[in-house]
Amino acid sequence: MPLEFWFNLLTFNLIPFRMTTMELMGIYITDEIHTVRFASRFGNLSLLDNTQSPAPQTDKPPRDQLRELLSGIKPSRMRSICLVIPRRWVFLREIHFANLSPQEAESALRLGVDAHSHLSRDEIYFDCFAREQKDGSEAVLLYIPRTAIDPYIEILKETSHLKSLKYILTQDIALDAAIRSYPANITLPAASVSSVTEKDKHHLLVTLHGKDGWEGSHLLNMEPVPSNGQIASALKQLAERLETPWRDFVEAAELSMGLTPETLPGAAPVSQRIPAIKDAVEHGFNPFAVCGALALRSYVQMSLYGKRKKPIRLRIQTFYLITGGTTIACLLATAFLGISYLKEAQKLDDIQKNITALDKRAAPLREVAKKAENLERSVKILRDFIEERPPMEAVLSELATLTPDDSWIKNLDISGDKIRITAEGKSALDTMAAWRTGRNFTNIQQVSPVTKDANGVEFFTVEMTITSKKEGNK
Repeated sequence: MPLEFWFNLLTFNLIPFRMTTMELMGIYITDEIHTVRFASRFGNLSLLDNTQSPAPQTDKPPRDQLRELLSGIKPSRMRSICLVIPRRWVFLREIHFANLSPQEAESALRLGVDAHSHLSRDEIYFDCFAREQKDGSEAVLLYIPRTAIDPYIEILKETSHLKSLKYILTQDIALDAAIRSYPANITLPAASVSSVTEKDKHHLLVTLHGKDGWEGSHLLNMEPVPSNGQIASALKQLAERLETPWRDFVEAAELSMGLTPETLPGAAPVSQRIPAIKDAVEHGFNPFAVCGALALRSYVQMSLYGKRKKPIRLRIQTFYLITGGTTIACLLATAFLGISYLKEAQKLDDIQKNITALDKRAAPLREVAKKAENLERSVKILRDFIEERPPMEAVLSELATLTPDDSWIKNLDISGDKIRITAEGKSALDTMAAWRTGRNFTNIQQVSPVTKDANGVEFFTVEMTITSKKEGNK
């Protein structure tokens, strides 16, 4: 088995793999369709075609090229497909969430994606993630109109290959995942510079490869054949807009793809670091198609289709490591007590059997007592609610009366003496101030950050307490 397999195993960088031979297929969609197929078994990769497959007629649209290509390939359950699309097709947004953890920020962004994209949730494919910052978290939203992707998904469905589709990635995320599939060969974090030509337009794609995942990318417009001075100047201008440490990584980029060493001195071609890319490029395959195939055996930060699987090392939290290490240390420190424990094992076993027998006899009584306790608690709650709380119709009527005309209650949940309201309107502060004048509820508190859409409408969630009759009479 190759060195990368053992490195991944020892560093908990593995994603679950199968014992059988899998086929990894990368499809790069641009003005033409580029494909590559690998056979994978226990981390060993081998090209299924020694030379690039005959390309469909380039005078046809890419969709027709893809349909013609996939029609000639027999569907297989052992095949995984990754579509790679140009970075310029997608929209990227960065949203800051103060005082929220990355998990909370990601959940908040997924729930409020309509407020941060120019299209509705039903019109886009999207994915997001969040990273921690000093004063909260920064969430990244990646989305693309469904109209740009659905025709290709429909072609996969028509040719019976849709079940094999695992990811839809942009060029930069596919490159990042390919680099992470060979962690022993490249030191992260790092920045890479790729040459991209589409429809007679030339771009430089600068990708930021973080320690644990992709952290963003930037497209720079360039001339068809840029000089090393123009590239260095463009990278320097981009670095000035970035924060450390990415400022230094971008200005002195260590990785490149599609650029010669003379064009970008000091940057090593990715193909020299990753054998699979080098072998495939030498046989005429497109490097981005190769990155898409390699991404199927690695962790991708974001995907516009399919479910992402984190490697084991990113699923293990520090708390688990500390707890596990402490437990192992305690077991090792007290190992000599095991002999004495064995002598008492038989006595404890007999006691346990007696306890089990008594427990079985007492189980019906406990069940009856539990039901009685639950019934008594329910009766008490009803009695307290009827005797101490104002009529619910009075509470709801007052709430509706006090709500300003420019505000709407989207959701209302009543639990005991608590009311949780999700609303939207011109001003969250004015709406909450109006509610605070009510007699039937008090302790009005905001339980989530106020968000605002492009039309100035604010979204907020409030929790309040129903006033008891005693409190209302004071």
